[in-house]
Amino acid sequence: MALRFLGADGSGGSTSDAMRALEYALSFGVRISSNSWGGPETSDALRAVVQRAGEVGHLFVTAAGNGGSDVGDGSYFPCAYQKVGALCVAATTQTDQLASFSNYATEYVEIAAPGVDIISTFLESGYKSQFGTSMAVPFVSGAAALAASSFDLDGAVLRRLLIDSARSVPALEGKVGGAGRLDVRNLVLQAESHYLFWLEVSGQHAAQMSATIPANGSLSVWLRVGAESAAHGSHEASVHVAWANGTENVPVVYTYQGWPELQQQPELLEWPQVPVNATVDLSLNVTNLGNGTGRLRVKHLAFPFLNHGAENVTVAPGRSAQLRIGCAPNATGTFAGQAVLQSNSGLDPWSSVQADALEFGTVLNVSLLCTSAAPPYLEMEPFTGAAEVISATQLRAFDSVVHAEWEPLLPPGEVEAELVLPEANNSFGCAPYTSEVGGVALVRRGGCYFLLKAQMAQAAGALGVLLYDNQGPTTTPMLAMPKGGDVPDIPMFMVTQALGEDLAVRLPRVVLRWAPVRVYTSRPPTAPPASVEISISNLGSASLTWEGQPRLSFGASQDSFYTPSVSSSGFSWAELPEGSEIGLFPELNVDDGKFLYTLPFSFSFYGQMFDEVWVCSNGFLAFDAAESGAVRFALPFQRNPQQPNGIVAPFAWDLVCGTCTISAGESTDTGGCAIVQFTDMSFFDKGSIHNAGSDLVSFEVRLCRDGRIHFMYAAFPQPAAGYENAFVGLESMEGDSAIGIRSQLPFAEGKPFSVTLHPWVTAAAATRGQLVANQRAVLRYDVRSTTGYGGFIQLRAQDESGLWHSERKLRLAQDPFQFELIPGDWGPCLVQDCSNFSLGERTRHFQCQGMDGNFYSTDLCDTLCVDLLADWRDKDGESCAAYGSRGWCSDGSYGAGWPASWGAFSDHAFGGYDASMACCACGGGVRRQRPASSEMCENNVVAVDTDCDGLIDCDDSCPLDPSPMIPAPRRV
Repeated sequence: MALRFLGADGSGGSTSDAMRALEYALSFGVRISSNSWGGPETSDALRAVVQRAGEVGHLFVTAAGNGGSDVGDGSYFPCAYQKVGALCVAATTQTDQLASFSNYATEYVEIAAPGVDIISTFLESGYKSQFGTSMAVPFVSGAAALAASSFDLDGAVLRRLLIDSARSVPALEGKVGGAGRLDVRNLVLQAESHYLFWLEVSGQHAAQMSATIPANGSLSVWLRVGAESAAHGSHEASVHVAWANGTENVPVVYTYQGWPELQQQPELLEWPQVPVNATVDLSLNVTNLGNGTGRLRVKHLAFPFLNHGAENVTVAPGRSAQLRIGCAPNATGTFAGQAVLQSNSGLDPWSSVQADALEFGTVLNVSLLCTSAAPPYLEMEPFTGAAEVISATQLRAFDSVVHAEWEPLLPPGEVEAELVLPEANNSFGCAPYTSEVGGVALVRRGGCYFLLKAQMAQAAGALGVLLYDNQGPTTTPMLAMPKGGDVPDIPMFMVTQALGEDLAVRLPRVVLRWAPVRVYTSRPPTAPPASVEISISNLGSASLTWEGQPRLSFGASQDSFYTPSVSSSGFSWAELPEGSEIGLFPELNVDDGKFLYTLPFSFSFYGQMFDEVWVCSNGFLAFDAAESGAVRFALPFQRNPQQPNGIVAPFAWDLVCGTCTISAGESTDTGGCAIVQFTDMSFFDKGSIHNAGSDLVSFEVRLCRDGRIHFMYAAFPQPAAGYENAFVGLESMEGDSAIGIRSQLPFAEGKPFSVTLHPWVTAAAATRGQLVANQRAVLRYDVRSTTGYGGFIQLRAQDESGLWHSERKLRLAQDPFQFELIPGDWGPCLVQDCSNFSLGERTRHFQCQGMDGNFYSTDLCDTLCVDLLADWRDKDGESCAAYGSRGWCSDGSYGAGWPASWGAFSDHAFGGYDASMACCACGGGVRRQRPASSEMCENNVVAVDTDCDGLIDCDDSCPLDPSPMIPAPRRV
């Protein structure tokens, strides 16, 4: 029955007409309706009709909508009528992913079905490829009709069977209730199981029958259950018996055990290029086409093949199981093998459940073919971490090394020694050693704190500790130490489980390197930025692609990568060249639009170089938005891995380009910055033309060559409380960290102002690239922070297949830029007292030399104290620079900014030090005395003849004749 209440083009229509169509169908006893329509408007009357339909056994199937949004707030109808019987359907792709346009909500959307590239009937008796949740709905309603056509099932039962029989899809987790995609075959099986319960009398069987029983007589009624296609498992039912004077329900529990029929796919697993010493898994799917529980067992695999799944696997009827078979070659070549799967497939129901069933069932064979190739080899110099000594001149650095939290508290260094295992009963290294180590202790992870392992090894004379993980892959970012623990004097690094187990067999000679590359804060204005240069080489046989990225660490959050400053006097409005306007936005009255802008130069964002950026009409830029189907507007942006990422947000809000101008270009009057200006942006207002409200805001963002980011605010509406939730700040490329500064900004004052975001480091060269065999590249960073952060330059690489990966690190530490007074030679010993020619005084001059070898004003050499440890942080992650700049310290003691509720400095100690010990501003640090510039002398005393008239000043009544020449000292 086809009922239309929409217009011929699929639009228009009214809710009252939709209700009339449904009531018309119900009047004819229709049990299922397919409703590919919906919208944001609710109706109590429509809800009541849907509820009444469910009460009379009708199944109302409806669409989730095509907004690509979470409708968990119940904002899409009739999908939101789930509680009164509506079955709401989302759309999936050919790969079982949620379609980008499909709405979703675990509270209301209970099943998904294909909705992309669906061949559907179309106008004028034609067919057309369509997409939408409107395409997904007929799959579900059609499947329900198929089940209802053979079995006497009402709407409530059909609804439950559709949901219960749906195939679980991981990609739908958190999007669709039950995470299920329609499975028609499984629906039919479960419908049969539900319905195949029969009454039998005298050889005749039916689901319902009537009989006459003579007075004082009896009637035997048999229950018949089961069918070849019924699904296995235990089921509950009841027999309803009614007679003239009453009724009785007799509960029945019955169990089906069917025939397992297993089939594997594919029949050949082939690994095209596996790097030597790498492990790559492929999937083998086994599907149970029968109606009995299938079981299988993977027999032992020959080298280099590995079973990375369970040895024994159970497969329910109509379901599939996934086996993981790996190839892990240790040499180049082609390897062939067989995966032999013993199963109970093909056995009868009784035999298939016996303990020895796998010995007698069908054997499934899968051919295995693996080709291995020599991998690339990534070399980074300098690096910090651990490496194997290959020869006197060659090291092979270990991948994915994890550093210890106390590393910055150690004196910088490097050690080379043999690996030594502790006693067999102390493999974790948590107990005292019974013998001297003398080398680098190799211990397993687990059993005790990392700190205790280091302390035990140190007590046994170890030079360092190499720890190997007890799981793969390694996910621990840092080897943490308990707060207040005694800092070991030796380093510790952790490597992967597989590498550690290999090293435990070979015990080679290794190098532990924990000396960082040091750069300097508080540099004089005339000094260039501190730079780090890293050599990257590919010493392997295959090509690799690489990417470098700086990461803050050792107590400093990545949220601190940029430091903001706000200024009213720093405001200016850039003059852009003619033709800079992006015409896309005002022409289309864009809401939630974006435009890819090519930058005039490579810009460093979070330490990575970019050549283009998305300009988004909601008041932000995004460096990573290519895959996002629509601009994300889910404020705030903080720590959201959903694209777009890499956010630069001067004013991220729900903005519309009504009469706006959005321009982009380079301005010479800003010192070399790429400018994006947003002028007269409207706040979203549903009641206005094009949704562009009358409140306007104008601002610009500047991306500068030195890595700084400036926001300029020219005009904004009042009161500012109306947009207090606007996001102003940055989000990292991974979406795992962000800085939000909206609450710090003076919008309420109503005056133009500016914000500058200063980066910790900026890239000074390309941060990604490709290296063929034996090719070299250079990675450069300028370190600009004055805060004294510490962290890593992290380098990741992979081969063309994506099967080989490598990671290296270089630790970066910041020290205050140091100056040293360089004394000149002593001058002559000059007479100071004419009555005593045996005693004089000599003087010397000084120059102030910086660590870069250049000379500066002697005023810069007045600092006679250096913080004890440049990398020191208290237990809350705060540095000496923070103690000074935030007023926590003053004149060597507690400052006005230190709240009494925080207690003493010692309450925040870390690594055995507190601020009063580590920081100059708090009375600690290392203090130096200024050397003397003059001293008394007795040897070679000379007198001065200032006017060079032949008489020393002591004997000259007029020591300064007119136009004196340069005085010459004379020995007396």
